[in-house]
Amino acid sequence: MHNHIKILSKNYQLTVVIICRTKPTQDDFDFLQQYTSSYKIFYLSKVTIMFNLISGVLKGEALQVAFFYANSIQQFINNESLKNDFIFCNLIRVAKYAEELPKPKFIDIVDSLSINYK
Repeated sequence: MHNHIKILSKNYQLTVVIICRTKPTQDDFDFLQQYTSSYKIFYLSKVTIMFNLISGVLKGEALQVAFFYANSIQQFINNESLKNDFIFCNLIRVAKYAEELPKPKFIDIVDSLSINYK
């Protein structure tokens, strides 16, 4: 994702939404300040994750999608999307946030996660 941000930041002002379970490092914050116009970090607690997974099972959603979904994040993305030209999703698990938005959408789907993380 770092490389995508670096490349896109050359031609676009980026608003980045991050969903995580742990606090990013100072290097991460420095990177975001250098390459983005703005960013918002959402932290998912263990309680939220458990609720999301149970809710996802009951709705028949993929667990990776349910794991990362929250209404508060959806509302933030809906509002931010009004100010942006397109939406770029890193991995299919967050594509649900862009599903109903009337903007061009791009999803990075890697064939091998191990190569992506390498």
